[in-house]
Amino acid sequence: MLTNFIEMEFLKLKRSKIFLVTLLGCLIIPFLLSGEFLYMQSQGNQLLFDLFLSESNLYFLSMFGVVLFAVIANHLFTREYNEHTLKSILTLPVSKTKYLTGKFSMYLLWILILSIFTFLSSSLCFILLGGDGFTWTIFFKMFKELIFGSILLYLAMSPLVFLSILMKNSVFIMIASAGIVFGNMLVYGKVFAPLFPWISPFIISAGKLGEYTYGTITPSLIILATFIIGVFITWLYTYKSDVPL
Repeated sequence: MLTNFIEMEFLKLKRSKIFLVTLLGCLIIPFLLSGEFLYMQSQGNQLLFDLFLSESNLYFLSMFGVVLFAVIANHLFTREYNEHTLKSILTLPVSKTKYLTGKFSMYLLWILILSIFTFLSSSLCFILLGGDGFTWTIFFKMFKELIFGSILLYLAMSPLVFLSILMKNSVFIMIASAGIVFGNMLVYGKVFAPLFPWISPFIISAGKLGEYTYGTITPSLIILATFIIGVFITWLYTYKSDVPL
């Protein structure tokens, strides 16, 4: 049932431009970093592979990814509401719990696809620009960091899933995600940064917790609690609200 639901979601995406738009949007990070790389070269400096990918991961997990994941959540979870097709779906032998499970599974899969695409694009840009320091060890290390961080950020985004279903308004979600990005910029580098669940995915995945006074348990529990609360209120609202005609 779950695989059928995900296959159905992909069939919907084939008739929509949103998936292609999100893929193209992921090229923003390697494009801007390439500009930075060329500027550093013009100043006689050399940007190494591990630093290039570290900055790519930072911008993706703390800034661009937050907005991108919020846009995906809004599209994925409100499409049936806005197109008035939710009632038709729920008349099939699909409970609201299975419906949300399928949606959250598709959400994670979409995020992982974009994360992989961003990482490969950044790596390719670095190689084409003739950077130094490329090794497969660094490549796979940074790849694992980005995937792990993307999964953690996915967990932290569940409250925005609830807000998407509640408000059914893309403008509101864009403002909310921009607020989170601004919060990430404010707290990053501060002593309490690991306690902010939308910047801690990068801090944890990049192995930077040693720079702070917190261990791994507290930030991880905060992310997990954020996910559980977001999923629960999403399920509760979906379960108790009337299905629009």
